[in-house]
Amino acid sequence: MCGIAGGFVFSGENTVKAGLIENAVAALKHRGPDFFSAKTFKSAVLGHARLSIIDTSSSSNQPFTDSSGNFHIVFNGEIFNYKQLRTELEAEGIKFRTNGDVEVLLELYKKYGNNCFEKIKGFFAAGIYNENDHSLFVVRDRFGVKPLYYFADEKRFFFASEIRSLLCFDIDVKADRDSLNQYLQLNYIPGSNSIFSEIKKIPPGHFVQLSGGKMTSGKYYDLHSEISKEKKSVAASPEKHLRNLLQESVNDRL
Repeated sequence: MCGIAGGFVFSGENTVKAGLIENAVAALKHRGPDFFSAKTFKSAVLGHARLSIIDTSSSSNQPFTDSSGNFHIVFNGEIFNYKQLRTELEAEGIKFRTNGDVEVLLELYKKYGNNCFEKIKGFFAAGIYNENDHSLFVVRDRFGVKPLYYFADEKRFFFASEIRSLLCFDIDVKADRDSLNQYLQLNYIPGSNSIFSEIKKIPPGHFVQLSGGKMTSGKYYDLHSEISKEKKSVAASPEKHLRNLLQESVNDRL
């Protein structure tokens, strides 16, 4: 379990107060005690609290920067098929400096853009900053295993693994009474709302893109559509198909 945090300024000039991203990362240290770091860019900030799992070397510390120096990523999660994806990318001439899944995801994003997430098996939350066009891309895994919250107004956008981290940024929030009632009744808050009116969750299978002074969001995965496709393809032998899927899923996690 790691923790990520970051922010984006729509004007293109970074006006995030000094020390805020460091405070946001410090609020996530219980999620990742092995390494803490933050970086400031022209129109964005990124921070990460690391729990080393796959590649435990310092070369995979985050925020991680690609070999060109233009793409930067903070990532929380695990990609089960990263070795297969790495082999495919290496076959196309892409070279790697680390042995982990973070660099694989970044190179995959550089090559395929938003479509890269169709290829990924795993759970994750990530933020990717592109210095070429000063854009920020924030994404959450298909089923929302990893948490990801955000705050946005007309000038700024902030994201983090936990609300306590978001509150370290210079934002004003107030309690959402409807969400509080839901939490007291259900022991969780459904949908994209949170305990604060101004803080939302990025829904499972969704992303947020920030570029050119604009914020757009989209869905890259829909469970109901996938179920419909599966029904059509496995009508002849559903039991065999289910067994194969379970075996494949177990193998991916070994």
